[in-house]
Amino acid sequence: MPRGLLALFLLGVVFVPWAVTGCDSSDSAPDGAAAPGAYLYQASAGAEPSIRTGWSSNIPDPALVVAWLVYRAEFYGFPAEHGYLIDVRGQQTLSDYSDSRGGSGLTAEAYNRNFTYTRYGQQQTGSIAASYSRPDLVAGRTYYYRARRVVKPNSGAPPLTGAAQASALTVDPFDALSQPSDPAGPVTYIVPATPTAPTDGLQTADPTSMTFNWTTGAGADEYQVRVYDNASVAGNPVMVSPVIRPAGTTGSYAYAPGGRGLLRATTTYYWTVGSRKLGEAPPDCAGESGWLKSQVRQFRTTEYPPGTP
Repeated sequence: MPRGLLALFLLGVVFVPWAVTGCDSSDSAPDGAAAPGAYLYQASAGAEPSIRTGWSSNIPDPALVVAWLVYRAEFYGFPAEHGYLIDVRGQQTLSDYSDSRGGSGLTAEAYNRNFTYTRYGQQQTGSIAASYSRPDLVAGRTYYYRARRVVKPNSGAPPLTGAAQASALTVDPFDALSQPSDPAGPVTYIVPATPTAPTDGLQTADPTSMTFNWTTGAGADEYQVRVYDNASVAGNPVMVSPVIRPAGTTGSYAYAPGGRGLLRATTTYYWTVGSRKLGEAPPDCAGESGWLKSQVRQFRTTEYPPGTP
């Protein structure tokens, strides 16, 4: 089945775009829906990240929502059309949407649903049918997301008026397919960095001088070494490097404060390398916003050298 092929129809329903007056950001979200943006999410340090976004509805009666259509592309102004359809969700809200690597790939997915609605006091039957595929996320590529809603027509209800960003948006209750949201993004799919030195489990680390090395991950252009005193690498780091912008496939940071620096003697520490893309929403690692974390590595410092002040 061709990629993103969409068959979408409503029996007894005319597909007419929502009437929009006043173009000042009025179509920034489908029927008053607001997208929180797109960002990388990581369940734990070193875990394969996913891309999260979502849309929240401001319409008076969310029960009218039949389904959400989700689109993805690698350029900002892409049209919300069948060639970019990657998902259909039969639910009333879609405030937290997750796009993960290793999903359906190019395997065709299908969605079919019948629903009833009231028109001129009589019950009508509609249906939605869709076939689509979700190409795998590729490390280093940048993505954008859009959404549209399918809504039950209801001639007995007043016109649905959006709020907030879509204050000028008015919706004809006979319509079924919403205007598309503005693109959410950019978000670049990043592979976490790989720490290479100090060697994991090193027991002879000098607390006054140490060099951290790592292999960069596709998609990121800024890195930061972060050293913790707990294996979960949560909370405030003991030591944080400046932001490093490596020119090649490896990065390095030399910790050499001289004397008694931030690292204590005979102490076990845990370190990660944070990655991010400049100019995009910061990644979220298990609730900590800012950096996509690498796998955790461990080292133990020795005694301070004799004569260290």
